[in-house]
Amino acid sequence: MRVNFLVMFLLGSWFGFQVACQQAISHDECLIIRDITIERIDVFGSKKNPKWYQKMFQKTHMQTREPIIEEELLFHEGDCFDPRQVDETERRLREMGIFAEATIQRYVHDDLGVVDLKVIVEDRFTLRVEMSFSRRGGLNKSRYSLGERNLLGFDKEIHYSSSYRSDGTQIQRAVFEDPRFLSQYQLSAEYDDTDEGKYRNFAWRKPFWSLEDSDAFQFEAWGDNTKADIYQEGGESIEIAHDKEHAAFDWIHEYGNPLKSKRLNLSLGWDAYHYLENHESIVVPPKTEDVHLSAAYTWDTRYRYLELTHIDSLNFTEDISEHLSVTVGAGTLQRHRSSNDEVMFTWQSELQQIKTWNKAILAWSLAGSGRHNDQGGLSAVNIASYGHLYHKATERQTWALGLAYQRQYTNDDLYLPLTLGEDNGLRGYPAFSLTGDKTGLLNLEHRLRYGWPHGRLALGQVLFIDGGFALDPHQTFNQDLIHWSAGWGLRLGLPSLLGKRVARIDFAYPLDGGSISVSASVGQVLQFDRINQGFSKDY
Repeated sequence: MRVNFLVMFLLGSWFGFQVACQQAISHDECLIIRDITIERIDVFGSKKNPKWYQKMFQKTHMQTREPIIEEELLFHEGDCFDPRQVDETERRLREMGIFAEATIQRYVHDDLGVVDLKVIVEDRFTLRVEMSFSRRGGLNKSRYSLGERNLLGFDKEIHYSSSYRSDGTQIQRAVFEDPRFLSQYQLSAEYDDTDEGKYRNFAWRKPFWSLEDSDAFQFEAWGDNTKADIYQEGGESIEIAHDKEHAAFDWIHEYGNPLKSKRLNLSLGWDAYHYLENHESIVVPPKTEDVHLSAAYTWDTRYRYLELTHIDSLNFTEDISEHLSVTVGAGTLQRHRSSNDEVMFTWQSELQQIKTWNKAILAWSLAGSGRHNDQGGLSAVNIASYGHLYHKATERQTWALGLAYQRQYTNDDLYLPLTLGEDNGLRGYPAFSLTGDKTGLLNLEHRLRYGWPHGRLALGQVLFIDGGFALDPHQTFNQDLIHWSAGWGLRLGLPSLLGKRVARIDFAYPLDGGSISVSASVGQVLQFDRINQGFSKDY
């Protein structure tokens, strides 16, 4: 017994000595964060002599509270200084959407072995009292709204809006969002009352709060009691009333590390939909209930993070991850219709890369998903691919080239064709004027930012050429089906009001005949890392 006790004592002493040595070594090899200060700059607060309207904005804005900023910091006083965590914190602060700019200054004192950090954030003006008018794709839209994106400085959103579109669409919307519900979660809720019915959405999420976080989940449920809009050639639409319900739970686990991420995503969902009316020219499926279970795995190699401007913004710092990712997934879907039950096999895959060399940056993606019946036949497939190349010729000039292709097919669900026009990046042609199950789009832009000397306000222009086609299921491609347009546009960047987005107005002329069209909205038509989705569905 004494021998066993002595052995245990010696082993415990040796282990404790090793731990103490490791702590001493790690302490000696790292700089210690001695002091963290936070400097909060109010809207236009950096100006020495603000204008009268800037003073008015500041008086109607509640500045972001310091604990909200502290909650986003990935480091504390007394920690070892890790530059990667400081960089990631900067990205997190900019991504919040309530700051016009966010930076962290570092003051290294090598002789003392410490570093002091100064977090500087500049608030955006987040109160929205809006009476606006926009035109896009031959459709006029008026909007009235009242809301606050940073309620009482607590980074919570509450918003009400009422909008009307010249095609008869009317929407009243109420939104609430809390990005830090009970510190660890995100909570959002939305209710829409439209001319076609009601829509409601609820989501509860626990995201990856940092690159070191290992688990995330999401629960989402929505109900849609409006109408399905089936667009035909020329922009004419058929409306079919429906009741749709959806609920899904996703759990994601990270197995890798910040540079070589490996994520497993398990998803369980339920959908039910019922089309309440038939149409003589459209096959309307019967009442349907689906239960699906799927698993997907993602490998994501991150090479570095870039901080750039004048990519899709004019003067907002854009954070871009240079990386290569691969996703593969498979699952089952059990479908119940009347007295019939059917089990289907589902799959998904995606390959995405963002790469830089010299003054160029390329983003491309190839994604697909499909569903097969128990006989092995194809029931549905969706393919979306794009390649976007940006070349920064000078500090104020950028060439942007975008190519995109989409394909969809279904033989057992309602066929909702893809659309092309000013709703989806083909300027000069009315919204929804081109339809089909295959679309292709080309955008070429020369972007110039003016040498504007007035603070954070930035102005620019765009020269562009657009080309696109849409094919229905029975058409074969030929060159005559491509529609071309060319034009010029203005861009306005003001991070204090618009954040990373720009206000735009474009004048486009269709080269196969027609008159000049004018479109105005917020956000670039060609966006760096995504396919243009056109009009956001307002309900």
